[in-house]
Amino acid sequence: MIDLLYDCDLTMGLPNRDVDDGLALAFLLGHPEIRLLGVTSTFGNAGIDEVHPCLERALEALGAGDTPCRRGASSPASRSSPAAVFLAETAAHLAAEGSSRVRVLATGALSNLYAAGLHDPEFFEHLSEIVLMGGITEPLHIGGRIMGELNLACDPEAAFGVLHSGARLTVISGNLCLQGFWEREGFLRSLDALAPGLRRLLRESVEPWLNWYRREYGLEGFHPWDAIAAAYLSDPDLLERRERVLLSEVEDLRTGLLRTAAPASRRTHRETVFNLPSRLRDPEALHRRLSEAWQRLGRRLADQR
Repeated sequence: MIDLLYDCDLTMGLPNRDVDDGLALAFLLGHPEIRLLGVTSTFGNAGIDEVHPCLERALEALGAGDTPCRRGASSPASRSSPAAVFLAETAAHLAAEGSSRVRVLATGALSNLYAAGLHDPEFFEHLSEIVLMGGITEPLHIGGRIMGELNLACDPEAAFGVLHSGARLTVISGNLCLQGFWEREGFLRSLDALAPGLRRLLRESVEPWLNWYRREYGLEGFHPWDAIAAAYLSDPDLLERRERVLLSEVEDLRTGLLRTAAPASRRTHRETVFNLPSRLRDPEALHRRLSEAWQRLGRRLADQR
């Protein structure tokens, strides 16, 4: 069983805003081997005043209204928050009970994680792994246009601190996520396999986003960014592991740029070595894993009614 804390900037259901963190949340709630201990909000896809109520509504709609949910940072200048305290204290509590399994999935600005480390200097030591969605290794070309990075770049100082925290770290870059493109018709067919309630909820949320993607990038489909990072938690073999040494400075992270090098044969204690997967082995297998978890969630929601 994976004990998980999810830190996100969920905006599924807001006009012209990303839906991928909502799809990631539905995956986490539907996966039988993931125990979601709590969810925290952060700015990123939108301001915290939009993100946090949206997250609360999503949890309620997905049958998880009793899941602990804490409001997070509103900006790099205001990182202290109930979310940071909750993350730090939950990890410390589990560590005191002898658990070293708790993991963090972070798919927005990293302000909450950084602030949790300030609240409790042992926070990162209490985690078995942090999985981040964010960062770019080269410009993101989508439909002939360049998309800016909107996770690490939201709070580059916090990103630098988390990346160099010493925690075991996997970073799912935007460039890797391009390989997970989901064609519109295939995605909509996956929704057709869901129980009616969840099918209606996801379709109403995602179809406007698919239409936005078509208008903005001329693409018939979308990239399920955060959902790829969520799927990695339970199925790491979906991605090809690649260890890298982090070279990025804060200035690089202002654009989300991950400058890296191959690890040397003899490492120094000052190096930050992390997993930066470079290849999605089978996009269709990824899509199936996501669909299967949504189907389980849909059946559970139907049974509760």
